[in-house]
Amino acid sequence: MPSPQASSQQEFPAPVSGLLIPKQNQDSRISKVKPVCLTFQEICYQVYDKSRKEDKLILKDVSGYAKPGEILAIMGPSGSGKTSLLNIIGARTVSTSGYLMKNGRPVTVQTKKDMGFVSQKDYLFPTLTVRETIRCYADLRLEESISASQKAQRVEDLLKLLQLEKVADSYIGDEISKGLSGGERKRVSIACQLVHSPNILLLDEPTSGLDASTAYQVVKILRDLASLGHTVICTIHQPRESLFNMFDRLIMLSQGETFYFGSIKDTLEFFAAKGYHCPQYANPADFFIDVLTGTSVSEESNVRKSIRASEFYDNQQGLQIVRSVEKGFTEALLESKAAEMQPLDDNVKFATGFWHQLVVLTSRSFKNELRNPLSSFVALSRTVFMSLLVGALYYRSKLQEPSAVFDRQGCIFFVLINVAFSTLASIRLFIEERDIFAQEKNSNMYRTSAYFLSKCVAEFPLLTVLQVIFAAITFWMVGLHDNG
Repeated sequence: MPSPQASSQQEFPAPVSGLLIPKQNQDSRISKVKPVCLTFQEICYQVYDKSRKEDKLILKDVSGYAKPGEILAIMGPSGSGKTSLLNIIGARTVSTSGYLMKNGRPVTVQTKKDMGFVSQKDYLFPTLTVRETIRCYADLRLEESISASQKAQRVEDLLKLLQLEKVADSYIGDEISKGLSGGERKRVSIACQLVHSPNILLLDEPTSGLDASTAYQVVKILRDLASLGHTVICTIHQPRESLFNMFDRLIMLSQGETFYFGSIKDTLEFFAAKGYHCPQYANPADFFIDVLTGTSVSEESNVRKSIRASEFYDNQQGLQIVRSVEKGFTEALLESKAAEMQPLDDNVKFATGFWHQLVVLTSRSFKNELRNPLSSFVALSRTVFMSLLVGALYYRSKLQEPSAVFDRQGCIFFVLINVAFSTLASIRLFIEERDIFAQEKNSNMYRTSAYFLSKCVAEFPLLTVLQVIFAAITFWMVGLHDNG
């Protein structure tokens, strides 16, 4: 029986047609991506466990590759290291050791701009519409040389590609205000990461929390994106059989070690050779997880047992195949027309300048403030209450008399306290948007200074109005206007 490693090696031919973007899609704005073969070799990752006061190994000698036009699924039980591996591939976490290569060149943190990363949770502004959300990403991730009409067309193309046209003008919504469904929110997150045509699309459990029909639609979209030339990598827990068969390549992890890497179609044969035969009507993904967790019965021993990765997979043999695939793809790429394309630029830079980022982020912040009147109403109510309280405490005080100096000090103290607490209320916004900011900052969308200044500019009008209201009420009630 041919091993999956051998089959993986044989299925990488010399022709380039299967590695590049299909000819029928080359004129589409959506499909203009540079073909990228990403390989990861002997990846190890460990963190410090504070409770045990020792290093904990998360990943151990994990190797594999992902080619354009294919979907690589990272599967395994909870705590197997799936998300850690995805973060390392996406240059969001630095591995302890190992190599990460893109078209034969080392991947650095700066390469994140060539990737799209969709996290498990959808970090979106609930007060923006679908079209506004995607357009904001387009304004920040596409170069300023691209005209506004081209960006708008890009947004419309993505809405059509991800089947979001019917909800394009609907608000995202959240737990309080009704908006999009879970599947629609996931598709919006994917659309946001596609605006700059990334070579590599990474997704952390894209079907998590979705029903079977919606999960199928999401994976079908990933399948279509892969056919357009994107290199798609995603983590998956236990997909149903119809979803499992839509992936091209699979890497199975358990306790940070590789138990299988190869083609999806070879998995059943591979496990059968190890003495684990999947029942006829069972879901292969469920069966594999049972084997990895030691809850499946081996026909050879007829007992349930925990298995070691070394019994299943030869890391060294797999590493040699990964290196041969990397070499073969790089040579084929140089020989093809893709060699005429400009080399991938790994320099650290943002797609747009500081002032452009400031304008876009300020506009988004203003929309978020205007469409969330509850927070403004609460701030206004608090200001009126405090001003009436201070005015009642020092109502018509004879502030011009020397004996009233303590009243003046007390009044000024409350005024300054109100100003201080009014500004501290803005911290709430940073806490609410912390996850969104971290997601966008990790994608190199904008500078931190541009984001911070945009929040200050958006908050300034409201804070000014509140202080004017407070001063007007306090000034007349206390009698600060009375000079006699």
